[in-house]
Amino acid sequence: GSRVDIRVGGTFTLAHCGVVGSPDSSNGKSFLCTDLVLVGGGVGLNPMYSMLLEMASAAARGQLVPFVRVLYSVKCLGDAVLLKRLTALKQGTMADKMEITVFVTQEERDVECGNVALRRGRISQQQLAECLRDCATGSTVALICGPK
Repeated sequence: GSRVDIRVGGTFTLAHCGVVGSPDSSNGKSFLCTDLVLVGGGVGLNPMYSMLLEMASAAARGQLVPFVRVLYSVKCLGDAVLLKRLTALKQGTMADKMEITVFVTQEERDVECGNVALRRGRISQQQLAECLRDCATGSTVALICGPK
């Protein structure tokens, strides 16, 4: 029963996606949501990673940032080119504000991912619903980006 707006193409920045509003006079950007869900497939995580860097910078300056749930889908773990950088953010300024789940669709063997949740197969409707259900009662923005 929820309304979902979908936009294809265009500008992909925190401000254009409704995550950041007018600057707060005391500390810079004003984040408009309490939760941010980023769903990226393969290289589709690249623009989202830039957003995460901006949020990590804001967190380092003491700003309140949304809790971020990253769902990253790749064929095999070797394709997760940004995984080390994501885990570095999670271990740094975004430690208590970020959760990463990697979905591996074609991995034949068990693999280790450190402090990252690893799931075999594609992101299912049920897993996406669970992710959204875990979001706080405030506003949530979900962004999806991946290869065609």
